[in-house]
This record gives sequence, structure tokens and C-alpha cells, in this order.
Amino acid sequence: MEFLRPKDVTKKMKVGKTFLYSLIKEQLFPRPIKVGQVSLWLDSDVEKVMTALYKGYDKETIRSIVQEIENNKLYPQKGETTS
Repeated sequence: MEFLRPKDVTKKMKVGKTFLYSLIKEQLFPRPIKVGQVSLWLDSDVEKVMTALYKGYDKETIRSIVQEIENNKLYPQKGETTS
């Protein structure tokens, strides 16, 4: 299991931080988990979304993939914290 910070995700995807966070806002990319002040993603989750984007899946399909990722125990529901 490998965690990625925002700079690692943007480097891996070859996108800017603003674009990454716009994908999150559109629910086309999972929200990061917070460990203290640090935002992290599982590399495997990033890979799932990158594959869906590469294959040209429609937005609703990508949103369902993101929702499945966020329903994972590692991702707190809105209003919950992990500290």
C-alpha cells in the first residue's frame, strides 16, 4: 500500500493542482484522507480513476467509481475526522 501526497498525484497524472481539485469538486476524483494536516490518497485509488479517465468513461461512471472509493473505510464520511 502506498500513499501519495498532492504533489505526487499531480506529478503522476501530469496535471496541475488546480485541475486536480476541480476534479474533486466535480466528484470525478476522490477526496483525500487527512492525516493531521497532510492530504493523502492511496496509489491504487488514483490508478482506478486514471484508468477510467484514460478509457474515456462517462462522468457518471467515473462518479460511481469515486463513490465506491470514498465508501471505503479509509475515507471518512462528511463531517467525520480521522485524527
